[in-house]
Amino acid sequence: MERHLMRIAIIGGGISGLATAYRLSRSRPGQEGELEIHVFEARDSLGGVIQTENRDGFLMDQGPDSFISSKPWAVELCRELGLDQDFMETNPNLRQSFILSQDKLIPVPHGFYLMAPTKVSEALRTPLLSFTGKFRMACEVFISPKREEGDESLASFVRRRFGQETLERIAQPMIAGIYTADPEELSLGATFPHFLQMEREHGSIIRALSRKKDGATGKTSGPRCSLFLTLKGGLHSLISKLIQRMPQVYFHPATKVVRLEKNSCFKISFEKGEIVEADTVCLAIPASSSARLLRDISESMANDLRQIPYDTVATVSLAFHRKDIRHPLNGLDYVVPSIENKKIVGCTFSSIKFSGRTQNSETTLLRAFLGGKASRELLELDDQNVVKTVCGEVCRQLGISTDPILAMMSRWPESIPQYRVGHRQTVERIFAALRNFRGLYLTGNAYDGTGIPDCIRHAFQTADQILSGFDHPVKAVSVGSR
Repeated sequence: MERHLMRIAIIGGGISGLATAYRLSRSRPGQEGELEIHVFEARDSLGGVIQTENRDGFLMDQGPDSFISSKPWAVELCRELGLDQDFMETNPNLRQSFILSQDKLIPVPHGFYLMAPTKVSEALRTPLLSFTGKFRMACEVFISPKREEGDESLASFVRRRFGQETLERIAQPMIAGIYTADPEELSLGATFPHFLQMEREHGSIIRALSRKKDGATGKTSGPRCSLFLTLKGGLHSLISKLIQRMPQVYFHPATKVVRLEKNSCFKISFEKGEIVEADTVCLAIPASSSARLLRDISESMANDLRQIPYDTVATVSLAFHRKDIRHPLNGLDYVVPSIENKKIVGCTFSSIKFSGRTQNSETTLLRAFLGGKASRELLELDDQNVVKTVCGEVCRQLGISTDPILAMMSRWPESIPQYRVGHRQTVERIFAALRNFRGLYLTGNAYDGTGIPDCIRHAFQTADQILSGFDHPVKAVSVGSR
């Protein structure tokens, strides 16, 4: 019997594209067909924003530096790849975060979970809020739930339940460390739906959190630091292992797709002039890039994809001699409220947060994060001026009077999608329209979660849809099986 070759083109070689390819490569083809999988990436290297640099004895993640373990997909994939021996938790002795307030680093109240206290008594002692702000926050248990249906901004939700001070001085900076977005525009339903569910089921967020046996309690402050994992050699170890485990997949770095056409099959045109055909195309690129490729296929779908805006972010890694830093660094990181009028969103004490980031205890590695409105004007400058400005802020905030012994900046244009109010409805329209185009698929951080675990989950779901969409369905091997 003649075997049909089914060519799958995955456009985008970040974690979403690679996870899709991996899931497909683990399938068991039937007698009727074989899969030929190609991954096309515009950049010179694979992995997207997941990049790790080892320079002068400093191990620096240039994009994300960890993933959350309570969402199982990244953990399970790492285990299947044999990377579980490289798991590293955050420093168990220093699970504390800070918030910059009037040029001082103030600890986040113990048990504070993003926007809400699990221990009101702890929150009432924080100098981050005035007496009025504390009183308004504590009154949350008496605020009636919202009865109207429809999406709501995160700022509206926090203001309604906890007051303006809690929003400005605690919730906004902590959430900006995840999304970099303006909370006035950020969709609550698309980003933190569990808070909405708490309000509906318990009538109060404080009441709901106090009843959760496994809630955000204990002697930690900030975003539940113990939930975050990294890999011993940096997160790019995951990318390297994925590529290593897919010898049958064709990888094409430095290959930019400029046009996509659909007739009986898909025609993919590249910047260098080549054209290839494929039975199936999966776009694992930013929504705005997908919109440009799909405008000749579906203008309405392209228009909806354009409704998902992106933010450019950057990281600046700075190394100092430990003796030159006056701050005790008795925590893992700090975030900066927009009302402080600074340029950075926050700063991680990288070598404190995870071991093995420096060669010895005499040096310290820090990493500042830029994004959102606060950093937009600064990021228009060249790298040298950005690093100079960032270094100045970090040095003032941590009491450093010397120049860094190492500085490295990484820019990531259009890397974090902004889940604005109405995001879920936009995504529903996109995927409803997508069903009209056989063999065309979308995945990535633009649709249903921005973190690494969510990208892997969505990629696996997309791969399974691809396999089930063939005339002769192909069986996928689930994660964890061999």
